[in-house]
Amino acid sequence: MKRIFTLALVAAMFGAIHLKAQDNSLKKAIQDLVVAVCQQGSQKLSPEQKTQMADWLKVNGEAIADVHPSEFKGEGPTMTDPKAAYSWRDVRFAESKDALYVFVMDVPQGDMKIKELCTRIGGRIIGTVKLLGSDERMSWEMEERELNLEKPHVLPKDGVTVFKITWTEYYKERPVDPSIKILKP
Repeated sequence: MKRIFTLALVAAMFGAIHLKAQDNSLKKAIQDLVVAVCQQGSQKLSPEQKTQMADWLKVNGEAIADVHPSEFKGEGPTMTDPKAAYSWRDVRFAESKDALYVFVMDVPQGDMKIKELCTRIGGRIIGTVKLLGSDERMSWEMEERELNLEKPHVLPKDGVTVFKITWTEYYKERPVDPSIKILKP
C-alpha cells in the first residue's frame, strides 16, 4: 500500500512538473511574441502559435494586431542583461494609431513605476489606462519622472500583462520642458 501511495505521489509530482513546464513554455512563447511585436510591429502567427496562445490572444490580441514599434524602447533588467529572465519590472511598448500598449513581461507583484513614460510622451495627455481583459478601473498617476500604475486587484495568470493607454488630447501650447516633443494630431 505504501508503495502504491509513493508511486501515485511521484506520478502526481511529475504531472505537476509537466504542467509547470507547459505553462513556462507558453509564457516564454508569449514573451518572445511580444518582443518581436515591439521591435518589428505586427506579426503573422502560425496556426500552431494561434492554438497555443488562444486564451491569451482572446484577451490581448488587439495589442499585437495592427501595431508598430513605439518610440518608447522599454525598460527593466533585461534591457541591460539580455540573458536575465523576464520579470514584472520589464516593460515593452507597441503603438497603434489610437493607443499605446504597455506590456509588463510577467505578472505584476506590486505597483508599477514606468519611467519611460515620463515627460517624453510627445506632447500627448493620457486619457485612460486600461488592463486588457478587465473591467476594473485602473488607478494611475502621471508624475514628472514616471507613470505610476497601481497593481490591479485581479490579474491575468498568463504571465505577460497588457495595459492600453489612450490619449485625450495634445497640449495646445508648447510645453516649458524642451524635452517634450509636440506631435500634430
